[in-house]
Amino acid sequence: MTTGLLTSRLWYAMLDALDWDALPWQHHSRESGHGRKDRRLLKVMDAPAQVKDAFPGAAQVALLERHCERKVRKRNKGSRTYATKIARSYMAVFIITSLTAGEAAPEHIAIYVRGHWGIENRVHWVRDVTFGEDASQVRTGTRFRIMATLRNLAIGLIRIAGHVGIAPTIRKIKHSPPLLHAILGLPRTPETST
Repeated sequence: MTTGLLTSRLWYAMLDALDWDALPWQHHSRESGHGRKDRRLLKVMDAPAQVKDAFPGAAQVALLERHCERKVRKRNKGSRTYATKIARSYMAVFIITSLTAGEAAPEHIAIYVRGHWGIENRVHWVRDVTFGEDASQVRTGTRFRIMATLRNLAIGLIRIAGHVGIAPTIRKIKHSPPLLHAILGLPRTPETST
């Protein structure tokens, strides 16, 4: 077990031991889409002394519970038919923030957490799936940081140019140098004929 994993487990246990049962749920949200129903519940309290000692500037801690139901298709045993079943999952997440209760109410913290997942979906997922970052063999020195920066730059330039789909735009760029010039903000050069 690595030191970081051990530390995170200890922090989880310490935050889990706080008196969350004494607090009511302070924020509720429900979402549905893509065959999934999510319910999120949030409790927030002032950061206790042991958290403030370890994280100077910590002002609040929060418990976020996520309950998810989604439809899954499973093949019936010994048959070619499928049955649709409901799969349920549950996740608890602890949050430590430097924002005070006056700066971030429970509904604000819930929005910030959702915003974090937006970053995960818009940047990290695109870097992994479209650019194959996890399969990259570049792992030594600072090369992996340089490659991540170049991938982020490409994603940013494509989005600033107004294109929503990163992968389709990259495929179009291969066959359309003028599109590349437009995304890079370069003037079109007149083609010379011989």
